[in-house]
Amino acid sequence: MAASLFLGCHGWNHADWVGPYYERGSGEFERLSRYAGDFPTVEVPDTFAGIPPISLVGRWRDAVPDTFQFAFKVPQQITHERRFVDTGRLLSRFLERLTPLENRLGPLLLTVSARIAPTGETRRALKHLIQSLPAGFKWVLECRRRGWLTAALLDLLRSRNVALALADDRWVRRRLMLDLACLPTADFAYVRWVTRNAERTGRSLHPDSFQRTLSMWSPSIAELRERVTCVFGYFSNRFGGDAFPQRAAILQGLVDRNPHPTPEANPLLPTSQLCIFCRNESTRCRCPDQTDES
Repeated sequence: MAASLFLGCHGWNHADWVGPYYERGSGEFERLSRYAGDFPTVEVPDTFAGIPPISLVGRWRDAVPDTFQFAFKVPQQITHERRFVDTGRLLSRFLERLTPLENRLGPLLLTVSARIAPTGETRRALKHLIQSLPAGFKWVLECRRRGWLTAALLDLLRSRNVALALADDRWVRRRLMLDLACLPTADFAYVRWVTRNAERTGRSLHPDSFQRTLSMWSPSIAELRERVTCVFGYFSNRFGGDAFPQRAAILQGLVDRNPHPTPEANPLLPTSQLCIFCRNESTRCRCPDQTDES
């Protein structure tokens, strides 16, 4: 049975959605209720700036149905400022503030900044953090430098049931992200569609690029759904122009039309080669090329 698919957006309270999507004069929580009527999940970027007041978290909870899932970015003080060192108290406080959400609490995204190089010191710090993450949460790790993505990291994440974020953005090549989609490190998956500078026209991704990108991803999403229990996916406000309510529906339609993906369905999948992770030569293997330093 295919895994549940939770598709939503990166944030919901966008000023340019007022008029086309939200009623003029509506407030933040009215907009959240409207959004939750169309989407089953949202990635909340606000928590990257800091730990939210518990009263605000309670109002978020009250604005959505019981089945809705909030994904949160872990505060930058933990990931960017302290660089994974001495973060236990901050992380505990962050999790405590989210308790009002109860079953509405979804994935928690830890981001390794592109400014943090994978050195011996930083690798040890990240390893310690991952090994000490509290159980009972859906943890996700996003790496914005190619050098972090190694077999050792995948093994570490898998040992702790931490999902590797599959991000379609400018930090890591799309080909590698698609390759990694066949190597889930947790019992759920997490995908982020942002933008790539070369494909942007003005502020948003060109509609043709939007459709092409989703077509490239749909076989990987379909295959992920055979390997995990649920897939969470989030679109940036700049991804696909103004047609934000249609984004999830378009991808859902592509996945539904391609429920049993094959290597031929995706032009970016590699042909037969020796996999350095599993040592198998197979067109079904899509393990990452560790020599790719892009």
